[in-house]
Amino acid sequence: MLANKSFILFTGNDPWAAPIGGQSTFAKHMLNSYGNEIVITSYCNDNSIEVGKWIKRKYGANEIWFLSRGANEYRKDKKPVIPKRIKAYFNAKYFLKVIRGSGIRNVFIDSPDVLFAVSGTNWESVCYRFAGVNNPISYSRYAWAKKFGKLYETLLVRALKKINPETILASADKEAIVEFHKRTNNVLKSDNFHQFPTRVNTDFFIPEDKLIEREKLNLPLNYKIFVATGRISFIKGWNLLIDAFNIYMQIHDSNALLIFVGDGEDKLKLLEKAKDIGIEKNIMLTGFLKQTTVLSYMNAADVCLVGSLKEGWSLAMCEMISCGKAVVTTDVSGAKDMIKDGKNGYVVKERIAERFAEYMFLTTQLRDTQKYSLEISKQYAVKYLSEDLARYWSPAKIKSV
Repeated sequence: MLANKSFILFTGNDPWAAPIGGQSTFAKHMLNSYGNEIVITSYCNDNSIEVGKWIKRKYGANEIWFLSRGANEYRKDKKPVIPKRIKAYFNAKYFLKVIRGSGIRNVFIDSPDVLFAVSGTNWESVCYRFAGVNNPISYSRYAWAKKFGKLYETLLVRALKKINPETILASADKEAIVEFHKRTNNVLKSDNFHQFPTRVNTDFFIPEDKLIEREKLNLPLNYKIFVATGRISFIKGWNLLIDAFNIYMQIHDSNALLIFVGDGEDKLKLLEKAKDIGIEKNIMLTGFLKQTTVLSYMNAADVCLVGSLKEGWSLAMCEMISCGKAVVTTDVSGAKDMIKDGKNGYVVKERIAERFAEYMFLTTQLRDTQKYSLEISKQYAVKYLSEDLARYWSPAKIKSV
């Protein structure tokens, strides 16, 4: 019964749960696109589901064959003693035998940790998706791990060659993909390496009236409000955003509010810095929120901000422009595709707070930004995911739900 399904989605976070990042959001998009045509294995937030056994799990009108690999001990406010990637590798390795017992030999992998675990196993067809082609270990929150960045990438490429994927997808811009091939000495063949941008649910992330959303959230109606979403971590560049916002208030408008929608291990550092420079009353941290409330905060913003050092194809930015928002962003992968200078925001090439602050002000002066953002966001709509994937990977050539 399982063996007649098209492929296994071998992923990390539970796609049934509230999204906590790009990987779990993508898994949810896959589930929405393919329904019961595929089977899924992941961590599981539902403790009532038996671990290590294929069951039918209800999702909307469908019943999906699913295998739980146990609970994901995810902490939004503190990094674990043992890195999550190491735990994920051993978790995938442990359940590999029962997963292969499904009889399905086509597999879609969207995690390097899973790739390392399954690369020594024979599959009929493999599709591997890079959430971004940056080296995550080189920018790890563990200082000791950064020393192993080059080795990690060497082993990753070796694992890909060993598993011999039919298709490799990269949620990154062309410039980042070219740089990846150069960095890895062109070991991977480029003819099966395809750009595959992050997708956004354009039926959920939609524009709403700014003032109504502010009233709903009890936010000031007459302030300039800037919103950043995602994990409160150094890699997301909160330091730059705090400094730029401080300069913006000093030069342009003291009646302003910067809201960080999310949680993370650096939240206390962020609050301490805001207090040290005397702007703590103008900084707000919401903590982890359900998606409907995240949507309200985005729509309450005058301008959305992305300060990341590195990104794949930014999911947050996709969601922001799908809400019709103007964005000021650092020059991360995909930014120049989604943000057109002077139209729906600016891409700031230098990580200089004064420069970023000036573009924050200039963006507040732009007109018709919603029109430009919505037009750009259409091409990243999740409704095209199955159609686009079928162009690159043969097991995906099935009727989408």
